[in-house]
Amino acid sequence: NLVDQPAATGPAMPRHLPFLDVLRGIAILCVFLHHALGAAAGYYSQPWNGDFPDFFANNTYWPLFPLTIGNCGVAIFFVISGFCIHLSHVRSRNETWRSFAVKRFFRIYPPYLLALLVFYLSWPWRTYSLSSPGWRHQFWSHFSLTHNLDPGTAYGINGSFWSIAVESQLYLIYPLLLGIVSLLGWRFSLALLFLVEVAIRMSLIPGINIFDSLALSPLGFWFSWALGAFIAHCYLHNRMPGYKRS
Repeated sequence: NLVDQPAATGPAMPRHLPFLDVLRGIAILCVFLHHALGAAAGYYSQPWNGDFPDFFANNTYWPLFPLTIGNCGVAIFFVISGFCIHLSHVRSRNETWRSFAVKRFFRIYPPYLLALLVFYLSWPWRTYSLSSPGWRHQFWSHFSLTHNLDPGTAYGINGSFWSIAVESQLYLIYPLLLGIVSLLGWRFSLALLFLVEVAIRMSLIPGINIFDSLALSPLGFWFSWALGAFIAHCYLHNRMPGYKRS
């Protein structure tokens, strides 16, 4: 089975995988440098002149242009997430989807809710009226982990919370991913999700503004997350080139 069962033979799978620590370190460094660049320069990407970056807009900025792709660290985090979730689920061979959902809920939501209440209710972040309809909408959209789907709430309360919403929604559509894989196989599924993610990222279809609102949806990171799940599949079957389970 291409989805469910690891290889029956081979060395035992270790619980700690050092290469994941390396990838997490790279992702953290990329995100840190990207945000440091924005804080220092006032903007996160090179100004554009038509369809190309304008390297002459700020001569002191263009040598730092490689740092503008530091947001790729976010995609790396989603790849790692897909790897860990798929690896954990397949290792738990008797785990039902209900137990999967319950386990993920209690691992993520209680600490998230505590952080949400701290940032929503506590000074110095609370610079608004709690009775304001707009901020009540902010709270309930964050409470339901749907704030990433609305540009007006995606970065509200705490600008980093959008990634938690995306992560939770990727968990919800994980069974759908496995269903697609069971029908098309991993390679065709990844090709399809790659086209979806690239279309959203690059706005390949002119005049359809829906891609702007999908950028922070789970569809905008589904390929990255599924790629991690595929790497876990290869790892489980001892098919990772240059890496053998010890």
